[in-house]
Amino acid sequence: MENIILLKNIEYFGNKYTDEHVFKYNKVELENNWWEALKFFYSKSFMRGRKDKLSHEYLEFTLSVLEEFKNGDDLDGFYDKLKAMVSDIEKNKDLKKMFMDKGKVDNDVIYKTAKKSELINKLKTKKNIEIEYEKEKYKKYIHLGNILDIKMTLGVLKFVTNTDIKRKNIFKYVLDGIEEGNVEKIYKELDGIIGIGDKISTFVIRDIMLLAEMNFYSQKDGSKLYKYAFPVDTWVAQLAKTFNKEINTDKLDEVKEEMLNICFNNKINPLEFAAGLWYVGANSLDILMTEFLGKYKISN
Repeated sequence: MENIILLKNIEYFGNKYTDEHVFKYNKVELENNWWEALKFFYSKSFMRGRKDKLSHEYLEFTLSVLEEFKNGDDLDGFYDKLKAMVSDIEKNKDLKKMFMDKGKVDNDVIYKTAKKSELINKLKTKKNIEIEYEKEKYKKYIHLGNILDIKMTLGVLKFVTNTDIKRKNIFKYVLDGIEEGNVEKIYKELDGIIGIGDKISTFVIRDIMLLAEMNFYSQKDGSKLYKYAFPVDTWVAQLAKTFNKEINTDKLDEVKEEMLNICFNNKINPLEFAAGLWYVGANSLDILMTEFLGKYKISN
């Protein structure tokens, strides 16, 4: 039998994650403003296995570049401009091959090719921007030096400017898909964007479900749903191994199935549990100091 106290503590920290990182967003605003929805998505998609601070800096830089094409409050005009730029990139054989298709890129010609697109050129050009991260404000010269970040940025723009107008608001599109029972379809579409993959797709779906405060499902109904809302990283795989030493941590489905079974068998909310796993891993020192050591006093 699993350590229920451990599981409940992880769920507890998942609740803290939701309060700090999810409920800061306004669900109604995200559903009704495609630009806010896009910023929400990018806030997840830039978190690609590196230091969170660096990912946040790349996020802030990218948003500042995109906002250069925004004219005041004219969101419709802004959307049309982004759509046109994405279309122009796709029509250019060299740009499409280098920045929108899968496969390796010849670094020697990246900068030369990038100049054929104003958007890509701006993403490749260093810019001094103001950044705010965890109450710290500072300026930094930064650009997207990683080709995969550029491909991901453009891939997401391609997704939202697709001929299917429902995709214009990516938050509402994902939320509607989940509520309509099409979570597998939504997952596969997100997973198909270059630079996204399973971890980011499930990350986005999980946080949208948390923000929407979706009901807890039974094991019968929830097992198929929650595997598309359960991000797996090294920390999660290691924990799964402690519960079941026979599990193959290289197989995502095995890890997810193990963790979900643990949640259902112990009446743990899988969404909060998944979020709690990340929160504990990312804030282990703070948790140790404030949640545990800070509660004990050594008597003389």
